[in-house]
Amino acid sequence: MKNLLEHVVKSVFRFTYGSNPKGEGPQIRKKFAYFTPEDYYQASIVSILKKSDKWLDIGCGRDIFPDNQRLAKILTSRAQETVGVDPSPNVQDNKLLDRAYLGFADSVKEENYYNLITLRMVAEHVADPDELATQIDRVAASGAHVIVYTIYKWSPISIITMLTPFWTHHAPKRFFWNTEERDTFPVEYKMNTKSQLNSVFSRRGFTNVSFMYLDDCRTLAKYKFTLHAELILRKLLNFFNLHYPELCILSIYRKNNNNQ
Repeated sequence: MKNLLEHVVKSVFRFTYGSNPKGEGPQIRKKFAYFTPEDYYQASIVSILKKSDKWLDIGCGRDIFPDNQRLAKILTSRAQETVGVDPSPNVQDNKLLDRAYLGFADSVKEENYYNLITLRMVAEHVADPDELATQIDRVAASGAHVIVYTIYKWSPISIITMLTPFWTHHAPKRFFWNTEERDTFPVEYKMNTKSQLNSVFSRRGFTNVSFMYLDDCRTLAKYKFTLHAELILRKLLNFFNLHYPELCILSIYRKNNNNQ
């Protein structure tokens, strides 16, 4: 799966930005042959989603892919059905969903139904991982894939948010990434390491088919100079087989055919 994603992510980048990217950010990333964690997440869905699949996006909010609406439209059109569930009213603004549930995963009515279940930057907010995994097991069809894309628990930003009160979290997000306050939520970090994720899903009979640590050089991407600095540091660390300090996780699970 990892080798497949390494190939597909290049196609996703070309589709998104073109062979000769116009923006400074994409131009710099192409120069360093760097693909963001978001690129890899999108590539994982491109690799797995089939035309006959029913897709459930847990915690989807207003957008499937906030920075790639064109690809989101193509993939939601490919799926037989795209359904979202989110406790935030933001989900009601998601125009690409066939149906939306306002609530947590237990609000989803269908059982043994969905072939693809995705969690994009959701796992860090989950207070009860076992309950979530139970609900995923309930709604997932036999052989379904679950894609978890989240921040690594011991990344600098994660550590800072664990040590600071919630009311301080939005201001830096707005400065660095221009996010809205309604898109900032409390964090738990109970599903944000490989061992935590594998433990939660294996208890429900899911098999891990792929796990990747993804260097996240987007913290200072707002400015050309600082993006260059991040990517130069990453290249140096990678030369010594070390990851960049800021990391995301992309973990893919498959529901065993004998799960009940």
